[in-house]
This record gives sequence, C-alpha cells and structure tokens, in this order.
Amino acid sequence: MARAVHTLIARVREKPELERWIRLKYAEHTIPWSEYFYDMGEHVYLYDFLVKHGQLIGAKKRTRPAAVAVAIDTTREVYLAKHGSWAVPCRTSLCVVKDGSRIALKPSLYVNDEKLARKIHRWNLALVCAIPTTEPLAPAPAPRLSPHARINLRVVSGAQVCQYNLNET
Repeated sequence: MARAVHTLIARVREKPELERWIRLKYAEHTIPWSEYFYDMGEHVYLYDFLVKHGQLIGAKKRTRPAAVAVAIDTTREVYLAKHGSWAVPCRTSLCVVKDGSRIALKPSLYVNDEKLARKIHRWNLALVCAIPTTEPLAPAPAPRLSPHARINLRVVSGAQVCQYNLNET
C-alpha cells in the first residue's frame, strides 16, 4: 500500500492534480486526496483533521486512514514500548497555525515486528499508511517552548510503510 502511494505521488508530481482526481473509498468513508496524504511540513493539517473527526488516542471512533510522511530520528534507539510494540523515534515537527503561533507535533511510530522497526529506523524518511490518532494540545512545558501533541501511527504490516524519497516526489 505505502509503496503504491509513493509511486503514485512520484509519477504525478502535481498535488492539485491528485486532489482533483483521487477519492479513496474506505469503509463508509469517501476520502479526498487532500485528507489522505500528508507530506513533510503538513502535519498541522493532519492534526486539525484528526481533531475535527474525533480520532483521539483512546477514542473508539478511529476509522479514517492517512498516508503520512515522517522523519525518523536515527540518533535515538528503537525501544520496546508498552503493549508489546516497538517504538521507532521520529523527529518533532514545529508548525505554524492560523493565528501565527507555533505548536510542536511529534509523530509516534509503533511497529508490531521488531525486525521491521529496526529496518525503518535506518531510513531518514518513511511513508506510513495507517489510521492515525492524536491527543489534545498540551500546554508548553516552558516559556520558550510550544504547546505540543503526539500523532500516533501503528504499523502491523510491512505493506503499510516504505522508505520515502523526497527526490522522487
């Protein structure tokens, strides 16, 4: 799945063209491309989308998939998280919101298979197809820092993730 999405965006490099023509069917949803694919630098739009549709961590209503480009933090190690999944560290995105203030969004990538998690950890960028969830913004922990939230992405299959190459898109 992730490789197919990557190939599509590599061939059709015009995002407005993709937004005009592509609608994805998933369960009872018809999802336009603009609400499915989130490139680097677009995490704030994903956050807004998740909050709007109630896809919060722990909520039962988590039914809208997305393809999300994330930057892997290769300076930190993969570790075994609670619930038995492997956490692949990702880099935080500093985003500017409509009022001009900044928020920090931290993608959290959880992988069921240790071998796959370690493989992903060697990449700089990954494209993840999953059903993301988030949490309400937490206040800034210090005056010089920004309010922050996590965006959780769970990978149960290697087909959900591929190495992302910005040069191809």
